[in-house]
Amino acid sequence: MEYRPGYPPQYLNKLDRKNIRENVPVSFVEKTPLINSALWCTEKIAALDGYLMSSNSEGRLYDDKYRVYFVKIDNGTPVVYEIYSFKEGSIYTQLFPLGQDNQGYVYLKDLKSNEIKKCKVEKIN
Repeated sequence: MEYRPGYPPQYLNKLDRKNIRENVPVSFVEKTPLINSALWCTEKIAALDGYLMSSNSEGRLYDDKYRVYFVKIDNGTPVVYEIYSFKEGSIYTQLFPLGQDNQGYVYLKDLKSNEIKKCKVEKIN
């Protein structure tokens, strides 16, 4: 992995499904360095037949925000909804989806604060 001084390394974050719950210790999240520096990730939301997708603002082609999207496939065509948009702390900041529990809550790791947050996607218009 290429190291660039002044830029933190990027990691793939993984949480074992048996540990998907509120107040899970951050130490349970496994970190694997990424070789290509891409940091997009998804989590299937079965109840809504779609996916949450997370992005950072790496490259800053449009602005300095990181986002969470909902992607639904409608007759073979992806339809993308922006769910959250936040001003970045760094180009690598994002809300990384970790998984969904049995009650439908999705757990997201905030890569800026290193906290685990939860949300529930209930309806997409």
